Amino acid sequence: MDSRGLLEPLVLSLDSIDEESASKWVSQVIEQPCKWVKATQEMVNSRGNCLLMSQSSLDDLNDRLSSSAVDAIDFRPNIVVDGGVPYQEDMWKVIQIQDSASSESSLMMKSVGLCDRCNQTTINRLTGTYNPTSEPLRTLSTYRNISGKLIFGLYLNIHFPQSSSECRRMIHVGSEITVLDQGINSTL
Repeated sequence: MDSRGLLEPLVLSLDSIDEESASKWVSQVIEQPCKWVKATQEMVNSRGNCLLMSQSSLDDLNDRLSSSAVDAIDFRPNIVVDGGVPYQEDMWKVIQIQDSASSESSLMMKSVGLCDRCNQTTINRLTGTYNPTSEPLRTLSTYRNISGKLIFGLYLNIHFPQSSSECRRMIHVGSEITVLDQGINSTL
């Protein structure tokens, strides 16, 4: 801490993170002991860069819930798609997102599998308490259970063609999504 009682900023190099310093700094910030753990390449590759879900899927889940409705934020998606039919995103293999602000910029994303949901979705994001009814997982288990996994959402990786010299892409609310390839996403 500095002379004002504020935490000094922690500068991390992605190439060589000092796990001990990072653990100490984060522990001070959240006032709880924690340990910084570097993800292995296998961990990074097991999930996508992005989590996508559709509003129609969320609406369908909320129609089935016996308790209060859940919000998209409870599932921590990066992208929420509006329109279409519930769970159509389960079949998307490759999508292209056209930037609504620029007709020249688009982003291609490839599916790396369906998202199996964890208990995090049962924690009230405002109070930090678990939902005693285990919702929304309890309801998902009645109709979205695939091989013992409760499925809701689609993991995607950003795909940059090798010929692409510019890797920066922007998407905005209202960007149009085109499904370029679809099929069964069996990877969990």
